[in-house]
Amino acid sequence: MASANPLRGLAVDSAYLASVVNQIDGPVLLVRPQPQAVTDLIAKAAQAVVDSHQ
Repeated sequence: MASANPLRGLAVDSAYLASVVNQIDGPVLLVRPQPQAVTDLIAKAAQAVVDSHQ
């Protein structure tokens, strides 16, 4: 599955990605298709998902 990236800033984009990931049942693997900015986005979104499940 590929998700849209609204490109509104790190905080907004990571929150959006976290909301998409939270809708998926089962394990999720996030991959980095582009440079460091995307890695930061994925890291923040992943942390938001973890936080939402605690």
